[in-house]
Amino acid sequence: MRGSRVISLDTEVLAQQLSIYEGRLLSRVLMSEFLRMRWQKNKAEAPTLVQLADYFNKIARWTTWCILEEKTPKDRARMVKKFIGLAKVSALP
Repeated sequence: MRGSRVISLDTEVLAQQLSIYEGRLLSRVLMSEFLRMRWQKNKAEAPTLVQLADYFNKIARWTTWCILEEKTPKDRARMVKKFIGLAKVSALP
């Protein structure tokens, strides 16, 4: 999704949709995947945890891309503000 389209999305709706997906992903992680840091030794022993880490890395890259795609410093600042707002909404109980 292009950065200019992200800015037009409702922040609360975007936070809700990301949270729904993240919740589904988190609910599939088995406790055994955390034991002895299995994901570092053999990714096949912790597939869901690896998938979760990959997802968060993709979100981080997407956020960076959306900000840097903007042409002017003013537009980049506006996008940073959008993601800060998203983080604040996501952190609410």
